[in-house]
Amino acid sequence: EQPTPSSPEVATRIEQKSLSPGSFLQLGNPYLYFALTDYQGQIDLELRYIDLSDNSSLITGKLEGIVFKNPLELVQGSITIPKLPAPHAGEYSLDVLFDGEVLGAIRVSVTDHDLSQEATHDPGS
Repeated sequence: EQPTPSSPEVATRIEQKSLSPGSFLQLGNPYLYFALTDYQGQIDLELRYIDLSDNSSLITGKLEGIVFKNPLELVQGSITIPKLPAPHAGEYSLDVLFDGEVLGAIRVSVTDHDLSQEATHDPGS
């Protein structure tokens, strides 16, 4: 039996860069869902969270070992998204890539109001 994104054989690695004290935002749905088709063999996906003000990567991750038995197969999966760093108000992008090509992205807009709300709700501050 081939591994699927929900099986233990598929490894997920997410690394968060060390940041100065700042705010972290939790998205409403802390999971990233994907559905892929039109490929045969095994692939790895890359996850990047980018600060669009300077194009720096704040979070990078890998979803390794996704296997397609044939090009018509629909492979679905989900991974938990950690709290996203928001060191300042601005635009961020959460991207999913395959072989350097963006398959999907979501923009995250952070305002000063969002940061002040997060600070008042953060039990660790």
